[in-house]
Amino acid sequence: MTHFFGDHFAYTDTSELEFGVPNRAFKSFRDAAQEASWSRLYGGIHFRADLEQGAIVGQKIGTYIVTKLRLKKTA
Repeated sequence: MTHFFGDHFAYTDTSELEFGVPNRAFKSFRDAAQEASWSRLYGGIHFRADLEQGAIVGQKIGTYIVTKLRLKKTA
């Protein structure tokens, strides 16, 4: 998503309203990913090293996919 919309694409997530969770605003997709990552730490599911390595691997996978599929920005 960052590839297409840039690193400063701010948005508000309203997907959890029906479950009583208030809207959450993010400055970028990376900020949203970081929040999701940290929630796994606070939930006792992962360790901090998992979060750090997961972010590195996630960026590599994203770059690989964009490169292999030759995805172009629309804007």
